Order: sequence, then structure tokens, then C-alpha cells
Amino acid sequence: MKAFYKIAGALAVAAALLTFSSCNKQEVELPPLTQPGTLQYESDFGSVSLMWTAVPEAGQYQYIVENSLHYIVAKGFTTATSVTVKSLQPATTYTVRIKAIPKGVDAGTYSASDYLVSEVSTAAPKQYDFAWSHPATIYWDWDNQVHKSNKAVFGYDKTLKAYVIQAWGGVIGMDVVFTLSDKNEWLINYDESTAYTGGPDGNMAVGLAHGIGGTSAANCWFYTNNTGSTFEGNETGGHAEAWMYNPDGNWTGYYLDYGQYTPPEPTPEPPFVPVADAEESWSAEAVAAFGSEELGTATVSFDAETGVYTVQNWYGVEGHDIAFTRNAETGNWIIDTEASSAYIDGPYKDTGVYELSHGKYGKGMASTLLLDPSDSGFEGDPSTGDLWAKVTSPSGETGTYTLKWKPMDPFKWACDIYVAGEKLDGTATIAYDPTTGEYTLDAWHGVPGYGLVFTLSDSGEWLINYEKSSAYLSGPDDNTALGLANGLTDRNCWFYENNTGSWLTGDSKSGTAGCWMYNYLGNWSEYRIEWKEGSWSAEAEVITHDLTMPGKAIISYNVDTQEYTIDSWYGVEGYNIVFTLNGDGTWNLDMDKSTAYLSGPDDNQAVGLAHGVEGAGSGNCWYYVNNTGSWFDGNPVHGETGCWMYNHEPAWTYYKIVW
Repeated sequence: MKAFYKIAGALAVAAALLTFSSCNKQEVELPPLTQPGTLQYESDFGSVSLMWTAVPEAGQYQYIVENSLHYIVAKGFTTATSVTVKSLQPATTYTVRIKAIPKGVDAGTYSASDYLVSEVSTAAPKQYDFAWSHPATIYWDWDNQVHKSNKAVFGYDKTLKAYVIQAWGGVIGMDVVFTLSDKNEWLINYDESTAYTGGPDGNMAVGLAHGIGGTSAANCWFYTNNTGSTFEGNETGGHAEAWMYNPDGNWTGYYLDYGQYTPPEPTPEPPFVPVADAEESWSAEAVAAFGSEELGTATVSFDAETGVYTVQNWYGVEGHDIAFTRNAETGNWIIDTEASSAYIDGPYKDTGVYELSHGKYGKGMASTLLLDPSDSGFEGDPSTGDLWAKVTSPSGETGTYTLKWKPMDPFKWACDIYVAGEKLDGTATIAYDPTTGEYTLDAWHGVPGYGLVFTLSDSGEWLINYEKSSAYLSGPDDNTALGLANGLTDRNCWFYENNTGSWLTGDSKSGTAGCWMYNYLGNWSEYRIEWKEGSWSAEAEVITHDLTMPGKAIISYNVDTQEYTIDSWYGVEGYNIVFTLNGDGTWNLDMDKSTAYLSGPDDNQAVGLAHGVEGAGSGNCWYYVNNTGSWFDGNPVHGETGCWMYNHEPAWTYYKIVW
């Protein structure tokens, strides 16, 4: 019996020691697994495939993908050493975090590894010389079943001198490149077409993969010797069509319609009308073009003292300039070779041809040639005009080089805002008044109440009007730096008015404006806004259910994202709503971008929205996303939008804005 108790006692002591040891072991920090290494990835427009080096003791891996605003766009676990993340934005950089998690048998020996952190980028769609991505619609007739997609891009590649259907069948990665026969039939470029799988065979059939239902078996057969393909159109719109034998063994039609096609009218050569030189010097911003191809912006100026005309940015490239006078009898150009930085050689004997650099590919072989200077001229005045010359382009094509300028129309657009390459929340507006020549930039840095008013110098830099600019604080100081408030923090920006770090390019249709400054982050950064036709902004009156008008709001529309923003929701700055529209005109609220968003949707599909109205208790309203109590009716000139909600009183009420 004693032996038994002794053993039992020993077992008890051992058990106690084991328990003590186990408790202590939980307090010991386990060594982490080795970090996954050598992240590699492949990407297309909307996805990335991640691959990393295996960790021997790992049972699985956790991955997290964040965007630039640190929002998690994808996360999960995998036992493999690769994963594909989809539904990403094209041409966007993301941060990837991957860590190794130990196998179950090693859980008491190791802890999870540190994160492997790396950046990956999705691919950008190829840019074409002219392209349409919306409202392009693809129709696939599978035995009278219609498949539609608006993911395709149709364009013309001037390098290949070919038409391109990008995302053939609405599937990214499946591209068809073709030129046209004399009968306007498709002549497919097999080397450039990623949808090409083989052929033509003995029947002149070409295999094309479309990616619908898989690419291995789901091919179409396009017959190159038949007349079932055609194209009619230009930059304004058109229609492309092809007939083919589909995977189900039936003839089917592929159609692509885009825009409104209007047959082009022949462009008459501008008649020469001798124009006397102006009595005063002048300068004008012009659009440089070769035929119908826009090259960029240039500046045309005239010096009344010397009688010299200057084209700054020949072929739209900075630093390549042409200086000339005009023949008193004919008005043709006489190149001033010493004053022309684009001059290379000439005029050549018996031809009068000048060789000029264009800056696109460097000087030398790929230069432009100014052909017969007698086929050159100018007509107009400082406010509107046309300057032209017959040239050969860098690719050897002969045509007319033009510079055209005219008074800019008044405009007001909603703009996207970028600082140091990052897109800011919120929307700015830019307006132009041709009467004063002033640009008004409202909601500078996306914050209402902070604005700039400026004109442009002769070289295109901002000349800020201190008295009219609500963001102006102080200066210029000894370094010619202006203090500008941005409304984001208590730290200001410093803009140096004597440097060339500000600009504005574009017109009443589209453009960009920006400047370099020492920003609120304490470093040099670029501030840039971009606008384009279709975006708009308007001041609106806020109206509540009792017909009171608590203030004003700004409603704006972004044509790229198709988002509407109500800035100063309930008339209170800092409370914004961002939404798109459903097919029935109801709001589709973006909770991530709406600064008035608080919580939800809850079990009743109610979203908590803060409006900042003083004395409103919790200050919340409840908006029900699953009902039809929101509406939108209007256009850039006038309209109204609003919603029904359960307010803080509490009671059902409506909120609307009218502009």
C-alpha cells in the first residue's frame, strides 16, 4: 500500500509540475515561422495572381490586400502558395500582406510569421489613338440567346494602323486586331490578336477564342474568305460586324455599335488670305494637330518690334520652338534658323525643305520636315486664328500641321483631386469667366469654403488674386511664398509664385490644372485637378419636410465614376453623401465615401446618417436602403434629389435639395 501511495504521490507531484510547466509555457513567446519570401505576381486589368515561397512548417497562409486608403479589398486563408484576387481596379497599386501560420502539430512550437509586405499593381488598359469604352455594347447571339457586355473597348491603333476590339466578347484578355480589305472586310492580324487560336484552315476558317465558358473548347470559326464581316465608322462612332460558326455548331452574329456615326466631310484646305502683321505684340494658347490627330498644346506669339512669330512647343513638345517672319507679298513663312530651337538643317537646295526636331523621339532620323514654305500661312488675330504648314510627320506621312486658337467658352465642372499622386476624397469645382479671364477653384483640397481665384501668366502659370481667394492667408514672403489654407488640418500649404510649378491646360470640354507646393504633410508634392465634359457641379437649396431651408449644399456629378456627391448634407459642411443611381432613379449609397455615414445597414436595412444639425439629439437620421424612398430628377442646369428617412425627433420626414 505504501508503494502504491508513493507512486500516486509521485504522479501527483509530476502532474503538478506538468501543470506548472504548462502554465509557464503559455507565457513563453514562441519563435515565429520564417516569413514567406519572394512574392511574385501576374496581373491584368482587374485581378492579380500572387505567388510566394513556401514555408516548410506552415499549414496555411493568410493574405490581406489593401488599397491606397488602407481599405481591405480582399483577405482570406489558403493552404497553397498562390492565390488570385479579382474585382480590382485597373492601373491601381495595392499593398499585399502575407503571413505563414504553423501546422497544427507545430502550434505549440511556433507562432505565425511576420507579414511579408509588398506592393502590386494591376495593368492599365492599352491606350489607343481614339477609343470608345462606353456606350460600346457587344451582342452575342447564342441560338437566339443574347449576351450583352459593355466591357469592350473599340479603338484605332495608329502604330499598327489597325482597328482593335479589346475584350472581345466582353472578356478581358481576348483582343482582336484587324485592318480592312478594299471591300471593308476584316483582315485579322494574327500576331497582334490575343484571341487568335489557329488557322486559316483549308476552308479559310480562323479560330478565335472569346473566353465565355472557357477558352479551350469555346472557340468561334471566322471565315476569312466570306463577306460576312464589315466596318463603317470613324472617330465619332460606327458599326463593326462579323458572322461566324459558334461552338454549338450554329451561325451567329457579332455586332459592335458605338456612338453616332456621321460620314466625315472632306476638310477644305484653308484659303490663303494675306494678313497684315499686328501693331501690338500678342500671345495665344493653341491646339497643335497633324491632320485630325491632336498633338498637344502650343503657344503662338508675335513680337511687334521684331515682326517675329514664335511657335512654342512645335509638335506639342516643350522646348522645340519655331521662329519665323512672313513674306511681305505672299504671307508665307521665312524660318529664322538662329532663333528656332527646333531647327536642324535646311533649307535644302532647290526644295526649300527645312528639317525640324519634334522632341517625340529625339533629333535625327525621326524629325519632321517643313516642306514647301510657300504652302504655309496665318490668318486671324490674337483672339482667334489659324496657323498652318505642309509637313511630313515623324512616321513619314505628309499632311498639314495646324495651330488653332479661339476664345474659351465659360464653364464650370466638377473635378477629381490628386495630391502627391493620391486621389483625395471629395470633389472640387473649377469655373472660368471669359469676361474677367479668371479661373475659380472652389473646394480646394476637397474642402468647401477654401477656394482660389487666379488668372494665367503669358507662360501659363497661376497669378492668384489674393482678395478673391478664400484660401489665401499670407505672403508673398521674402521667398515669394504664399500661405494657403487647405481646410484639412491646421497646417498650411506654401505656394511659390515665382517658380514655374503651376499650370492649366485644356478648355471648356476637359483639362487639368495644378501646382507644386510645400504641403501640409511637410514635403513637396503636386496638387492636380482634372475635369472632363459630362461632369458638373451646382449650388442647391436644402429643403426639409417642414419646408424650412436650413442652408445650401453643392451637388456634383463625376462622369467617370457616375457618382453624385451632396456636399454639405443638411446645409452643414463636412457632412457629405455619395451615391450612384439605380435603374429606377433611387440612390445606391456608397457608405465608404460618405462622410455623413455612421452605421448600418442593420437588420431593417437602415443606415445611420449624421447631419450635424445643432440640437438634434444624437444627430442621426435613419435611411432605409431597401425602400424606394429616394429619387433623382434633373440635369446640370436644374433638378432635385432627396430621400425619405426616420429623423431624430423621431418621425418620418423627407430631405431634398433643389438647384
